[in-house]
Amino acid sequence: MRPDGRIMQLLLRVFLVAVFFLSAGFALAEDDAKFREVDLDRFVEAGTLGPKGNKIIKIAEPVVFSAKMKRYPDKKEMSYVYTALQIAGVDPVPEVNHRMFVESKEGRIIPVYVEKQTVKKINGGLEEEQEAYFFGYHLYNYEKGPAVLVVDYAPVGESSSGGLKGFLRKWQKWLWPR
Repeated sequence: MRPDGRIMQLLLRVFLVAVFFLSAGFALAEDDAKFREVDLDRFVEAGTLGPKGNKIIKIAEPVVFSAKMKRYPDKKEMSYVYTALQIAGVDPVPEVNHRMFVESKEGRIIPVYVEKQTVKKINGGLEEEQEAYFFGYHLYNYEKGPAVLVVDYAPVGESSSGGLKGFLRKWQKWLWPR
């Protein structure tokens, strides 16, 4: 099968999965959009798929995890992330042209997508090897684990009053006022 045929086959599969979830009424309600704290190592283990080329689109599930930033965001072509965001029903679609690498507590280094405004914030306020809480959306799983779009971060030290739970309450109130 030609590479073009494989891409079309993958897009058809992704489309069918999306239609199934959307037709079942599986949509992200604003009031339900709470960032779920995940252990990055367990998250990677649970999100790893078998054979290369398989992907499972998620419905942009909000997650937060702690990790060390290994490398500043670098510009890279990001065509698949836009497909995943559109299938997940994200509107408006954020601008995503960068990825960076983060390291879990057990030493796993994984790539994450980074939203445009967050790139500026990270470049101006986070150091390599610094631990932070990263807020993002779980977009899909593939053979290396979960693909996450990072939309914000907070250095671990900034959330000391009340721990992560206290910081999440403040952050989510700001993001989704009631």
